[in-house]
Amino acid sequence: MKEDSAVRAQSYVSSSTITSPNIPHQLSISVNPDLTATIKGYKDRVIDIPPAITEDESSQEHPSTFQVVGIPSSSEEEPEEEVLEVALEDEYHQNMSDFYRGETEHAKETLTSIKRKVARITKLIRFKE
Repeated sequence: MKEDSAVRAQSYVSSSTITSPNIPHQLSISVNPDLTATIKGYKDRVIDIPPAITEDESSQEHPSTFQVVGIPSSSEEEPEEEVLEVALEDEYHQNMSDFYRGETEHAKETLTSIKRKVARITKLIRFKE
């Protein structure tokens, strides 16, 4: 069953692999607040954008900082390996769930059997008295 899950995970990885450029997870833009104009959008949305710099003004008078911040991933593994690992972990939890479900059923059957035996013994004790 472990091999089936690995095959399913591998086929999922093969069918869902997407090539995309490296895009940062976060883009941080700092603009001088004195130069920010507020434009109200529809439904009370407020968008802050800097005013356009005219030819008379130089960009040095209005410093803006653009900084790209990448968020490191939690692991250095390839996405295919992560998908396979998640599929195997999912299978493990499903197996544990099935195991405990079976144990619960067995415990219920055992308790039912014990109740029947106690009921029979109680009847025998009453009958002998």
